[in-house]
Amino acid sequence: MNKAKAKNLALFGRRVAELRTERHMTQEQLAEASGLSYRTVVSVEVGIRWCTLDSLHKLAKALKVKPMELLRNQ
Repeated sequence: MNKAKAKNLALFGRRVAELRTERHMTQEQLAEASGLSYRTVVSVEVGIRWCTLDSLHKLAKALKVKPMELLRNQ
């Protein structure tokens, strides 16, 4: 994976984790609320896995944000 892709993946994962912690949710709770596996949530947050568009929408719904909020870089 090239550096730009790795950076974007890490930024996305940090954003998901940031929103989750702001809502006082554990990774397990986010997994349950989104219908995704715990392993998927962890992999996304640590920046080793992209999620599908469907998963992005599920995460956004579980976090009560618009999908675009997950893509916003800090």
